[in-house]
Amino acid sequence: MSSNYSYQMADGGPQEIVLGCIADANGIICMSSGVPRLSSVIANFLQYIDFESNSKNSYKGHERTFGYCIQKEVVNQVCFFSASTPDFPQRLSFEFLGALQNRFFSDPPKDLSYWNKNLPALIDEYNAKKTNVGEVNDKLMAVTQIMQDNLDALYLRGKSIQKIHSDANRANVATDNFVGSVENLRCSLCKSNLKVTICLICVAATIVFV
Repeated sequence: MSSNYSYQMADGGPQEIVLGCIADANGIICMSSGVPRLSSVIANFLQYIDFESNSKNSYKGHERTFGYCIQKEVVNQVCFFSASTPDFPQRLSFEFLGALQNRFFSDPPKDLSYWNKNLPALIDEYNAKKTNVGEVNDKLMAVTQIMQDNLDALYLRGKSIQKIHSDANRANVATDNFVGSVENLRCSLCKSNLKVTICLICVAATIVFV
């Protein structure tokens, strides 16, 4: 049985769960996969699983898994698998496995026809969650960019205010220097006027006595 996925491992492609599988020591109970070659990957895993011990593992994509990430969890002698594209959140993959376990162990027991219908639907449900998370992330990135733009504007405004302050300080210094120069000139003129006045008094006195 298979779902309608047509994922290709390419840059910019969708990031999603492409396989869900339930198996026990006797073999595969049910599987939904949009990547047929992953069936051999699952079969290879089943050769080495200890069904007597509960465990949880995640495997990064490599050439033996055709680049897909594999998550598996053994619970009560049943193994639950998912395969996902590299950037699909691992947290969602294990949430998917948890949902798969809940359905498998709930009453009444599920037959193959149930899984033929509901396993692909469950995969679609968790892929939709990834899409929703992506949309939220896009909105957060947009808000973050707006905040960054505002901070940049404030920074530039701060630099402008700092420049105004700096120019004002330079103007104040220039004004102080100008006032000092005027005072010095006034003092010099006063001294010159005093000297001229004294000279005129001396000349006048000389004329009177003569």
